[in-house]
Amino acid sequence: MRFPLCFVMLAGCAPLTVGPGRVLPASLQYDPVTFAATPRPRSVEAPRRLLLPNGLEVFWAEDHGSQLVDVAVLVGCGRGDEPAGSPELTGAMLGLIFSAGAGARDSKAQRRVAAELGVDPSVTTDDGESWATFTVGTAELGPALELLRDALASPRFELGAVIENRERWATRFDSPVMRHARLARRTRARAIYGNVPTLSQVATAATVRSITDELLKTHAGLCLQPANLVLSVAGDLTEASLTAALTPLAGLQGSSRMKHLPPAPTPTSRWLWLVPSPLTNKVQVDLLGPGLAPGSPHRAAARVLLVGLLSRLQLELRQQMGHVYSITGDVDVGPGSGATWLRFTTRSEVAVEAVRRTIAIVQSWWERWPFDEVITGKIASGLRLDHHRGSATRRSFEAARARLQDREAWDPRPVDEQLARVELEELRAFFASSLRPDRLQVVISGAFDATLDWEQFGPVTRVQPLQ
Repeated sequence: MRFPLCFVMLAGCAPLTVGPGRVLPASLQYDPVTFAATPRPRSVEAPRRLLLPNGLEVFWAEDHGSQLVDVAVLVGCGRGDEPAGSPELTGAMLGLIFSAGAGARDSKAQRRVAAELGVDPSVTTDDGESWATFTVGTAELGPALELLRDALASPRFELGAVIENRERWATRFDSPVMRHARLARRTRARAIYGNVPTLSQVATAATVRSITDELLKTHAGLCLQPANLVLSVAGDLTEASLTAALTPLAGLQGSSRMKHLPPAPTPTSRWLWLVPSPLTNKVQVDLLGPGLAPGSPHRAAARVLLVGLLSRLQLELRQQMGHVYSITGDVDVGPGSGATWLRFTTRSEVAVEAVRRTIAIVQSWWERWPFDEVITGKIASGLRLDHHRGSATRRSFEAARARLQDREAWDPRPVDEQLARVELEELRAFFASSLRPDRLQVVISGAFDATLDWEQFGPVTRVQPLQ
């Protein structure tokens, strides 16, 4: 019986006609070659910069591939700037400026207008900076920036909206997984900055529920001034259309800047931090060192070095042992000196051996430098190509973030020009200052065996889980 059934099924699926659209009726056939739209050329120009009369800086880039515009509001205010007892206040502030009322609109009216314009912000907070991003249609850019002006200049933070949202956040913050993630993040901050009170705070359901409308208004008054803001706008726009759309933001007032964290102390010895969690069968390992101070001339060199080190670490560590996953890393800038970090996950039963071999690999780099001028040039060329292939939104955002981080010491040269000038000695010097093997801060979090000999790698701080 199978063969007749197969024959019937195949007969029913036989092409209706011959040609490019052979499975379709003749009236619906098409030629895929002519059907596809002609791709629009993508711009690879460096982002341009506008300075409004009130000092607000805007980085922008054209990309007419679609009738959309991406907007990012970068704020020079982060977890390190939050008052004692109010961790995550910055994230709550940015999460509410488009939904808790602003200007003449109450929260209900503001949410309705935001929904009509398609303004649905995504918020990210860091130690010394934060940002909110959203995407709107080309025609909605002007009204969206008017809505942004009200949100920045006169946020209302209506108590009802604050209570509604903080209860939702409190439920999320009370989950065991979130508690462990926040504790691990705080531990990494302690490993870099020491006992900075603001960074030593861990948000809990109780601290989230203690956020009030008055706290939010005070924090917004300090953070949301033009001197603390940089905008990135990229997409289907021109200089003339952007200038017209930015008119409402020129009325923002305020010239005070947030005072950021002190410079991170230079570590003098290797130290381990153990953050246990029974919620996973994996172990995350972070190797931390000093990052880049604001205005550092070694931004491009740090990017080249990191790509090279991650490639070498992945090759060498996976050759020596299995069960090593998700090898990543980055170099942060400021607000003190940021952090350089290499990260991977592994299994509990091989965690000690993975840490031992990783430190040995970094030590081998220290004793025998693994790069030369040819390798350095190839990595820099690859990063330049990646930068050109990136979207206009990405290039504009990166330029705006560099400006926010570096302020007066900002390097206005295009990224590809900075990468083209990287020299081998810069890489070696940055490695010596950021990832010296005998001064690494190693944070181990997850389901490791706490009874094993972790002290073989250096002094150990055992972090107690949050209750």
